[in-house]
Amino acid sequence: MGTEKCPTTPGAPYTITIYNQADAGNGKVFISNLYGIGEVYEATVDGKNITVPKTPYQYTVGKDTYRGNISATGTVDGNILTINYTLDGDDPEQCSFVGDREFRGPTHQGPN
Repeated sequence: MGTEKCPTTPGAPYTITIYNQADAGNGKVFISNLYGIGEVYEATVDGKNITVPKTPYQYTVGKDTYRGNISATGTVDGNILTINYTLDGDDPEQCSFVGDREFRGPTHQGPN
């Protein structure tokens, strides 16, 4: 859980989820809910650094639909996740998200 900071809109607390594929060795992860819009973006991880390449976004508020591209860079420092991202298109923004890192490892359900 963290808070977003954008110059033109006040940020509200929300959660970003970062998860990997079954093959975690390939450096790819997925980030969901960046900018609080629920989309899932593919990213790469290199050490403590996370990168989302320029990727299309789309979301609807009321009857208005916004489209453009989003890109992001971020770091994990201890338990703090920081992601800086830029949106272009219909809703241009340069924002940051800072939140607590909460690791959720795989659950094991074996025979009792």
